[in-house]
Amino acid sequence: MDEVKCSGTENNLWDCKVPRDTHCEADNYVTVKCSGSIELSLKRKGKTDDCAGVVQFNTTNGYVSVCNNKWDEGKADMVCKELKCGKHYKIPQSGTFQGEQMSYSIPLRCTGNEKFSWQCVNWVEAKSSTCRQEASVICSNRVKVELEFSCYGNIYVRLNDTVHTVCSDGMTEEAQERMGELVCQQLNCGKILNVSRGSEVQNVLLKQVDCSGQEDSLWECLARYWPGQPCQSTARVSCAGWRRLLLTDPDNACAGKVYARDQSGLMAVSRDGWGTDKGEEL
Repeated sequence: MDEVKCSGTENNLWDCKVPRDTHCEADNYVTVKCSGSIELSLKRKGKTDDCAGVVQFNTTNGYVSVCNNKWDEGKADMVCKELKCGKHYKIPQSGTFQGEQMSYSIPLRCTGNEKFSWQCVNWVEAKSSTCRQEASVICSNRVKVELEFSCYGNIYVRLNDTVHTVCSDGMTEEAQERMGELVCQQLNCGKILNVSRGSEVQNVLLKQVDCSGQEDSLWECLARYWPGQPCQSTARVSCAGWRRLLLTDPDNACAGKVYARDQSGLMAVSRDGWGTDKGEEL
């Protein structure tokens, strides 16, 4: 383009008048520096999260969400890489996370040559978008759920190499069980044995976790983001994978007292609640 003439009423540079024949030299190009900026971020519960949440742009006119329509793994990888969060780990269902309240969401239309995600947006047409569903992503650097002792103990969340505790304050026993089932499943620790409440701590990250039972990861559950706040009791869970049951009769491998071996050693199994059903299962 050369000798571009704009009246000031155009919505797009392509609407300006341009002569058919141009003789622009290769190094005679125009540069411009704008006063505003566009910043990519991820939002959970309306707060910025390092590597998981609703994909949004912070512009001079406020936050704008990315539309969930045609949101795919390639675009998710691009966003995670741009935020230095590795690659995408999972694309959760729309509505899993809550970002800033938006009146519309904009689609990303990438050709594959873009360096930044905002270059995939037609900002002139953005305000006419009718999309209402927001795109979300969980990046690989965000995901790390641990238990204190392999398959039992306090539930920990590792965020950028810093370990945080999950708090059980305000959770019902049913909500704790659903969370515990998911954690055991996510860590390949078998079925849940029981849940309990631990001690008071200071460095928690999540509280009031609410899982529906349909999730594949703890990050897909609804929760209050509570970084660095005090907690009256930690969330604890025991999974079946932490125990190995043994029978102690030296003359018969299929008879004897029942013992359980875990990381702390060998302990006898209580006869309280022991019945024919558990014997048959053993």
